[in-house]
Amino acid sequence: MTFPNLSTLLIERLRVLYAGEHQAAKALPKLLDGVASHELKSLLERSLKEAEEHIDTLEAVSAQLQEKLSGQRCRVIEQLLKEAVDLTERRGDERVIDVGILGILRAISAHQRTSYEVARDIAQVLEQQPMLPLIEQSLLDHNRSEQSWTVLCEDMIDSIHAATKAHPGGEEASREAAG
Repeated sequence: MTFPNLSTLLIERLRVLYAGEHQAAKALPKLLDGVASHELKSLLERSLKEAEEHIDTLEAVSAQLQEKLSGQRCRVIEQLLKEAVDLTERRGDERVIDVGILGILRAISAHQRTSYEVARDIAQVLEQQPMLPLIEQSLLDHNRSEQSWTVLCEDMIDSIHAATKAHPGGEEASREAAG
């Protein structure tokens, strides 16, 4: 694809965002089945709902632009989601696996947030005013999600570390049980 102007780039970015939201909506239920933490399950359920809302939002943007957004792939989100699903199939301390999944979810959210920021910036320059509130809402959702993933991840890491310190040799015992 060539990019003769910012409008073409905006449409391509929106297509990638649309694909990423679809990929997330498809993979998040698999993650829900594979995680142990109730807090993580709750955040995943919220993210699934938001991904479905973002799809609707991007379809509204598509209608405004009179451009089809389907037919694209987001290779970054695709690969990260594959890694997260693969982690759910690993053996070991469920809390550690959940932290690994959270790390991947943080990367996904950061990628999507940045992509929405770029789309918003281009839309502002091109004076695409009707779509700006729609993009801004999705961006706010991703900012909130990224913060939630980060807080939960840090809390879980601290909890695992505290439990390991309270039971010396716990880390080695966990590794031996997993291996």
